[in-house]
Amino acid sequence: MIGASDGKGPKTETLGYIGLGMMGVPMARRLLNAGYDVAVWNRSASKAEALVEAGAKLAANPCSVAEAASIIFMCVTDAVAVEDVIFGANGLARVSGSGKLVVDFSSIHPDAARDIAARLKAANGWVGSMHRCQAVPKAPRKARWR
Repeated sequence: MIGASDGKGPKTETLGYIGLGMMGVPMARRLLNAGYDVAVWNRSASKAEALVEAGAKLAANPCSVAEAASIIFMCVTDAVAVEDVIFGANGLARVSGSGKLVVDFSSIHPDAARDIAARLKAANGWVGSMHRCQAVPKAPRKARWR
């Protein structure tokens, strides 16, 4: 399993997390708590402070996250933000995608996500999981994950 450990030390896989809002902070914290090395970046660096105190490594920009990690998770505001994180001046596309994966949790239209993923793969070989799943009906209160 990727990042598996023998229970005696940190996981071997370095992960990245871009977008440290209401979803990103708890998801990145879970990765840290599971023993992964995590590189983080957010437009507002102050949102990363608690994660850095918990052991995350603060990256200067999305490109730096991509240089440090082989799997990058992102959860940003909208399609414009996704475009900037990926194709902007310091975006993920600046780094070779060989052996890397980007997983986008951002709430954007599925067509936009597929287009961005195809352009990123064509640009430099990134593999992306950037399509949105169809909505799943809410589970009854008793069955929900706690």
